[in-house]
Amino acid sequence: MKYITKLLALLALAVAAPLFFSCGDDEKGGGSAGLTGVEIQDVANPLELTVGEVLVVDITTAPVNLGKDGNVKFSSSNKKVFTVTEREGHIKATGAGEAVLTASVVGAPDIRSERRVVVTDKVLDVVWTTPELTIRRNILPAADVNLKNYLRVTPEEASFDVVFETQYDTIATVDEEGVFSVVGYGETDVTATVVGTSFSATIHLKITPVLVEEIIVPANWDPMDTTARTTFLQLTLPIPNITVLPADAKNKTLRVASWTGDNIWQNASYAPRIRQVGLNLFGIMFRIAAVPAGVGTATIVIESEDGGAQKVITVISKAP
Repeated sequence: MKYITKLLALLALAVAAPLFFSCGDDEKGGGSAGLTGVEIQDVANPLELTVGEVLVVDITTAPVNLGKDGNVKFSSSNKKVFTVTEREGHIKATGAGEAVLTASVVGAPDIRSERRVVVTDKVLDVVWTTPELTIRRNILPAADVNLKNYLRVTPEEASFDVVFETQYDTIATVDEEGVFSVVGYGETDVTATVVGTSFSATIHLKITPVLVEEIIVPANWDPMDTTARTTFLQLTLPIPNITVLPADAKNKTLRVASWTGDNIWQNASYAPRIRQVGLNLFGIMFRIAAVPAGVGTATIVIESEDGGAQKVITVISKAP
């Protein structure tokens, strides 16, 4: 009797086992949380993007009441073309080419939706990194500035051809490679247009010579001590002792700009003055055509011929 009961129990388990495992397979076949379907929404096939462009993909699932958060994952067949976040479906186009976007049910990869993605490197915009550029040049013409270094397109990865147009070719020209040739001094606009598009941008260029910015004289020349004389007082400031900055200034020639001190210096025949006698290998030669009437100070103003800088030297008159 016990043997029959035990046999019946074994038979019951044998019958129940297939039913149990079958139920498990159905659940697995239904995917995560029992999802039986997934579909990418509102996305064209193929989906056309530009390098750098981003997009958020939306999906629907079946049954819809089970929800999709954590139950669906996204993937890209080629991350060099586009990447996508596995859970959120955030796409970013990374390079020109074609790849496949897949949204699949977690645990059931055969339950999926796909879209072909085509990425191009089409230019979306073009701008200059600065609205204005000042170019300082001494020797003209000069061609050592490539304007393409100051041009940016969106997306950055896009390849493009550009045509440059100069407002005044008497000031500058730009070749097809973007090399800017300075012809003369002045101001001009340069417009860059991306070939095959309506995108263009204009930069304003100023072409100026390198001016003198500073004149430095030896310490014993500023201030400069003198004493009463009965004849002309001739002073020489040696050129090698004068520093003119910057070193690449276009015109380093110096001259006497002005003289003050009429109340200190007098002369019966000449109006009190200082004048530049000459400019030679020895330096700038000054002559003070006066005799001190008393103790006091005067000033000599030296300036660069290009008008870029001045240096004021104080002359102290002492009694003999």
